[in-house]
Amino acid sequence: CEITDESKQVMTSSFGSIFQQVCKTAASGFIEAIMLEGHTDNVPFFPGERVCGVERAHHACLGKRTNSGECAALGFANNVRLSAARAQNVFFQMREILNGHPEITSCLEAKFVVAGRGPVEPTDGKAWGLSRPESENEKNRRVVIKVRATSRTRR
Repeated sequence: CEITDESKQVMTSSFGSIFQQVCKTAASGFIEAIMLEGHTDNVPFFPGERVCGVERAHHACLGKRTNSGECAALGFANNVRLSAARAQNVFFQMREILNGHPEITSCLEAKFVVAGRGPVEPTDGKAWGLSRPESENEKNRRVVIKVRATSRTRR
């Protein structure tokens, strides 16, 4: 969920214009909702210490990649929490980057819904529970902007 310096540079150079356009369109009344969704891979997340808003896992699950019982449920819940933290950190970073643009930060605060989706929507479109190589898992650790718009008809 941590934002690297490289990611901050990308966000600073290109995301500002994207958020500006989205917020401009939102002000026109065409946009119903703007979702900022965090996603993770399907590898259960068992941190040894508190990180990204996820509590430290109890010792029975530490270092394990199990899909059974209590550890599987905890791993899934932790992935949802991790994906939410990922989206929240992008949201807060964008607020900081766009601090000099009050109309955009106001839009971010009023229009954006920040959510963690966990592992359930992998980029390859296959079932989320399937094992994937690390290169595919890496693609699933992401934040997505979804804009729901309505077209207006003239009478």
